[in-house]
Amino acid sequence: MTREIPGDPIAAIFAALPRPELSAKTGFSGNRLNRHGDRRDDAAFLAAQEERARFVLFDGAALVEGDGAPHGLYHHARPADIDPETRVYCGEDADGPIYAYALRATEQTSDVGGLATTPPSQQPLRPFAERFAPLDAALGTLAEAASLTGWHVRHQFCAKCGGRTRNEQAGWRRRCEECGAMHFPRTDPVVIVNVVDPGTGDVLLGRQERFPEGMFSCLAGFVESGESLEDAVRREVLEETGVPLGTVTYKASQPWPFPSTMMMGFEAEALGREITLDEVELAEARWFSPAELRVMARNPREPGVLSLPPALAIARTLLDYYLSAR
Repeated sequence: MTREIPGDPIAAIFAALPRPELSAKTGFSGNRLNRHGDRRDDAAFLAAQEERARFVLFDGAALVEGDGAPHGLYHHARPADIDPETRVYCGEDADGPIYAYALRATEQTSDVGGLATTPPSQQPLRPFAERFAPLDAALGTLAEAASLTGWHVRHQFCAKCGGRTRNEQAGWRRRCEECGAMHFPRTDPVVIVNVVDPGTGDVLLGRQERFPEGMFSCLAGFVESGESLEDAVRREVLEETGVPLGTVTYKASQPWPFPSTMMMGFEAEALGREITLDEVELAEARWFSPAELRVMARNPREPGVLSLPPALAIARTLLDYYLSAR
């Protein structure tokens, strides 16, 4: 049962809404914060929220491990050496408001951000996220905080005139000091697809060079200008493997904060099986039977062992859903 937040009924209602879609079973999708989008210009409200907030902190692409549950995600005090230009009001949950910051960049420090007498643990984001259960709501907060603070770090100059930009609307907009152009957080669209041979039920998976040896995943790629999502799926699979696709059906989506991507998952019908590998994009591609996939799902991700992506990835959600229906 959702605990109501005093004075914040929207958060309680939003958190309690039914979520029957497959997207609700993907990692990073559990964000239930009331983001207070209508109060991002209310300086008094934002200051009062920050007085009682928990903080998610980053040092570059790494998370600065905190002192609060869950798993050290939160800090209960704001350090002095944060970069105010990266300030983000993430929203409020049953335990109170949440803000995110990146630490101010320095050449050398033995005390990152003034948080401790020795440097706090710097956690690469993906291994840190794997501490959580895939459907933990805190992962949604982590995705929001990482994506937005990273955007602020990377977009401090105007794409229109080159002038310096400033943080506005509690971290949800930047404005150029020179030309006044407004800039908003970007989310890059990526399609990912479970390709199925309708005759055999086999699934086409690929392995990039950077993957652990033996781990295969669904094929994926960025959506390009001037194409539908379905045609992006068809183009990516044809380019990477030479396999033509027929029917393409949407299944689920997932926020993916590496650095700020919206993964859109599909299932597609293969019109052929012959593979012509793009060796720049993929190290391997091959067909797997449902029986093989079930074994791979149980295998550890160790070099030389055939395996599937971790539960945090939407590729695993798509494959588990497919196997559950067979």
